[in-house]
Amino acid sequence: MTVMPRVGQTVIQNLNDTYLQPFITFSSTVATIAQVHPYATLALGILNAAAQSLIKQAKIDDDMFDLFDTLRTVYNFLLEDDIIQNINSMKETLGKIAQVINDAARFIKNYSETTKFCVSVTFCI
Repeated sequence: MTVMPRVGQTVIQNLNDTYLQPFITFSSTVATIAQVHPYATLALGILNAAAQSLIKQAKIDDDMFDLFDTLRTVYNFLLEDDIIQNINSMKETLGKIAQVINDAARFIKNYSETTKFCVSVTFCI
């Protein structure tokens, strides 16, 4: 089986390195600030919540890329010669694989309809 590079992981790592690092640094800095003016505390709390939301969404998007990668790996496995040659003897197993892939595809479809799934910072599906 040919191992393909994980494009999604590279995109997410670049996203982390370039765009998320300021949010991560800000969150850790805000957590260490002692009591300040109440308005400043409120503003920092709101900014920190927004930063945490962005960090959490990036992690979810990374997990979605992992799911895509796993599905790609399964399809590559199913295309191997010995699998194709023995397909009749594997009907039950292939049926189970098809059900899991169908469930994963449905999950991805529902996720992408309800959540921004960012392929890059400038392109979200």
